[in-house]
Amino acid sequence: ISHSVKKGILSVAQDETRHANYLYEALHRRLSAAKAAAVIDEWRTRKVEALWAMVGNFIERNGQTRTLVQDGAPTDTTDEVELAEVEAA
Repeated sequence: ISHSVKKGILSVAQDETRHANYLYEALHRRLSAAKAAAVIDEWRTRKVEALWAMVGNFIERNGQTRTLVQDGAPTDTTDEVELAEVEAA
């Protein structure tokens, strides 16, 4: 990886860290410590569960990822069938 790419990745990571710190402080300003901790725990749990789901799907597909088009976007044939059904009604 080139030096400029590494520098760019580090910059993004630092920006994300600053953003996370801001959100953490904002939660503590608006909520009690216990409620803020509960919200943070909930989001951490959701993040871990999403990562496990992603890894599980990756393993099930033998390392192949799906594109957004494959994830359930309607195809042309689906549109044609729906149009024919509407016209027939």
